Amino acid sequence: MKTCCKILLTGVLGLGLANTSFGDEQGNQGYISRTEVQSAPSNTEHLNSTQANAPFQISVDGKPLDSSNLSNSADVTRQKDMALAAADIQIRFDGFETTPVLNVTAFPDAAVRGEEVTFTPYSNYAAFIKKAELRIFPAGESLQKEPLAVVDVSNTVDTDVTWQVPERSRLEAVDYVLRVYDGKGHFDETEPKLLHFLDKSRLVGDE
Repeated sequence: MKTCCKILLTGVLGLGLANTSFGDEQGNQGYISRTEVQSAPSNTEHLNSTQANAPFQISVDGKPLDSSNLSNSADVTRQKDMALAAADIQIRFDGFETTPVLNVTAFPDAAVRGEEVTFTPYSNYAAFIKKAELRIFPAGESLQKEPLAVVDVSNTVDTDVTWQVPERSRLEAVDYVLRVYDGKGHFDETEPKLLHFLDKSRLVGDE
């Protein structure tokens, strides 16, 4: 265990010397702090026996070895440093650790045959996207098959796109996904979402 010592030398004979720090190869650190005193006290009755006889005070990790000595400001600072180190609190921000988000929604959530439905795409990594498209499949079909329709989407992935439902389609619903590509042709895509077809518009509140 590493032990850091702080030694405070108080000159009682009018010495004015700069603070000095020291250490060893094991990482232990110590400080010698000399405090200038203009003149020696004319009366030492107010000093306890240890302070009167010894010109310096030894503290280990902010605690004086002699219990009769009082902690000074340097000791208090050391104790605070140790408390912060023991708390092991680290604060950092790394923009590269942001969780990638890719999403698309449809409005209305059920489309009338022969009418348009609006799709709203979203992504928080648009800077890496070179191409984007909305892919529509018959509900329940494998996404590996040829899509029923492909609608181009802006590579900024922040602009709505529309698709007109075939008027005479016999399908009851379709699945749709948003797929995005990088510059090397690799792609991400959303989980399929279901869009139902209606023969006529629903009344407001009839959902």
